[in-house]
Amino acid sequence: MDVLVLLLPFFLPGCDRMNEETESDGILIETKTNLSEELSDEELLTIAYDRDFFYPDGFYKDPALPENNVYYVNTVSISPVNQRDAKSIELSTNDKNEALMWVNLTISNSSVSYLFVEENETEKYFEFQCKESTDSYTVLFRVHKTSYYRSIFDRFAPWNLDNETEFGYYDAEIEELKVKECIEYLWLTGTFYTSTQKVIHSEIKETKDYFEVYIYSLSIVYGDWGIHDAVMVYDNYIRLNKNNRLITFEQSLQKTIYGLLREIS
Repeated sequence: MDVLVLLLPFFLPGCDRMNEETESDGILIETKTNLSEELSDEELLTIAYDRDFFYPDGFYKDPALPENNVYYVNTVSISPVNQRDAKSIELSTNDKNEALMWVNLTISNSSVSYLFVEENETEKYFEFQCKESTDSYTVLFRVHKTSYYRSIFDRFAPWNLDNETEFGYYDAEIEELKVKECIEYLWLTGTFYTSTQKVIHSEIKETKDYFEVYIYSLSIVYGDWGIHDAVMVYDNYIRLNKNNRLITFEQSLQKTIYGLLREIS
């Protein structure tokens, strides 16, 4: 039996962006200034090491996190190991029975046995709570609702967030706060590979053809003995095309700050 690898969100302990926009031939052109110019390195380091800070006020809160393990069923998890393609894409459906079938396939392809506890459903996903057979932990298996979000991002394909990357389609209400909530939900649950980053600021702007969410974030790479921690500071631009509903993501490393030095005793 193959081992089910759970992609679980881990939370590390702990802007305005001035924007001038014009449109040319349907392409959004932006001039951005850096929020890092407004926050000193010392302030950013304080945020990085603050054990109580994760997200700013008003950022989307998932009702299951961080207390629970959440796993999004995907094309790899539902396939037997000898029948798997070299693709890993999170699945979506509007049929609860199909979602449950995928969860059962995921469990059957795992080396771990689970017992069903209960199910839940929201605008965003179907959720099935399962308990590991020895009662050591529980997992919330989720399937996106197609009416909310449909992923096209292949985690196994070569990708680089420095370039605008296509992630999926948003099919719910086209309204500023709703779009912002969706982007923050996908950020928080790890769809963008960002769940371990602290969010300093999140904002949304609307133009004729796009919504764009700007997220200012940071993460820590902890150093070994004799090596400084590295605090990575990022600008993130997540764009929703109003016409085709496509969500794209672009991340830019703003700077790296030396953190604590792990001195050799």
